[in-house]
Amino acid sequence: KFGTRLVEFSTNNGWVHGVKFSPSGAQLAWVSHDSSVNVVSMDNQTKVFTVLTASLPYCCLLWLSEDSFVAAGHDNCPDLFNVSRDDVKYGARLDIKKEKSTDCDSALIPLL
Repeated sequence: KFGTRLVEFSTNNGWVHGVKFSPSGAQLAWVSHDSSVNVVSMDNQTKVFTVLTASLPYCCLLWLSEDSFVAAGHDNCPDLFNVSRDDVKYGARLDIKKEKSTDCDSALIPLL
């Protein structure tokens, strides 16, 4: 029946911003306002893997494959997370601003 609750998971201390199933539907991930990412396997719904981050809250997430997804939010910088059978780990920041080169030789090339 439409609207029937199938399962309920508790989060740490924040409301949920985004929820997505993995490409196969075998895992469910969600991001919360407490800056956490959470993943649960549909095979074992009693174990929720949670990563609390120091970032501002995430608003959305996108699965890249069965074992990785990207979360983005108020930091305006997406973060990569890696999922294994028994853990979720922070991978990397993906959109880091590069500093401009101050190499004198490259600055002189247009003048020559």
